[in-house]
Amino acid sequence: RVPGKGGAGANGGRRGDLYLKIEIESDRIFQRQGRDIHVHLPVWPWEAALGAEVMAPTLAEPVRVKVPAGSRSGNKLRLKGKGLPAESGARGDLFLIIQIVLPSTLSDEEKTLYERLGRLSHADPRADLLRDSAQS
Repeated sequence: RVPGKGGAGANGGRRGDLYLKIEIESDRIFQRQGRDIHVHLPVWPWEAALGAEVMAPTLAEPVRVKVPAGSRSGNKLRLKGKGLPAESGARGDLFLIIQIVLPSTLSDEEKTLYERLGRLSHADPRADLLRDSAQS
C-alpha cells in the first residue's frame, strides 16, 4: 500500500491509495518457503562421508560451508539470516539440503576403490526397509 499515490478523489478530493501486488517467480535453484530459502547442495560421497568445506550459493554471493562428516542425503545445513527479509528487517534462513551425487563415469582407479569399499563389511542399509515392509 502506497498512501496518496492512487487515483484522484471525486470532486477534487484527495488521491486514494495505490495497492501493489508482488508475485515472486519460482527459481530452479532457490525454493522459497515463507521467508526461508531452500537449496539442494550436491556433494560427492567422500565429501559426505569424510566431511568437507564446499562453496554454496546464497541470494547474495557464494559462501564456504562445512559439510559435517557422516552427512546423509536430505540432511539440512542452516545459514541463519541468509533468507528473505521481513517487514521488521529480520531475515529468514537459507537451508542447504545435502544431495549425495555419484560421478557419471568412473575411472579405473575409482572403480577399483569402490569395489574395495564394497568388499568391506557394512550393515545392510535396506534392513529396516525390508523389516518394516514385512510387517505391513
